[in-house]
Amino acid sequence: MSVKMKTSLFRDFLYLHEVITHGKISSAALKNGIKASNLSNIVKNLEKISGKKLFLRHANGLIPTTEALNLDKQITYLENLFDKTAAFFVTENHFGNIALYLPENLHFDNLEKFCREHSCTISKAEVPEQADVIVSYVPINIPEMITVENTIGRQIRQTIWIASINKEKPLRLAEQLITWLHNFG
Repeated sequence: MSVKMKTSLFRDFLYLHEVITHGKISSAALKNGIKASNLSNIVKNLEKISGKKLFLRHANGLIPTTEALNLDKQITYLENLFDKTAAFFVTENHFGNIALYLPENLHFDNLEKFCREHSCTISKAEVPEQADVIVSYVPINIPEMITVENTIGRQIRQTIWIASINKEKPLRLAEQLITWLHNFG
């Protein structure tokens, strides 16, 4: 089987997994940006080439057969293996999203400029444990993060902790935040 055929079959397996997960072709199609008719054809083609019925069809959706559920276990394993393999090559979030946790009363005006210069986006983390970069008025005790204690201000001194996961863009953001704090203070 050629690489092109393997790639196409793997893609179809992933779509099959989505149909099994959602129970409806229309829901799986909507989530994955594909026409429902195209997704229906993919499922029919997989049934044709396998010679097995993969779903029982009824008015409320699809019920996967035992064969489909067994195949789905293998697809899930392959997808996880693929994700682990891809992570070897992509050490940064490919799209450069950085989850930032800030205290409610702290705001940085230059974040948009930083994003333009470093090809990233910054999203708000609701809790520190979900963040790639944390700014806090209290010490940060997350072992896998690099933490720097900063004392800023001349007249009134304030201690602020900044922590970052050990990846290039979050570390750059943390460094920039420290610079901004010291320039402001």
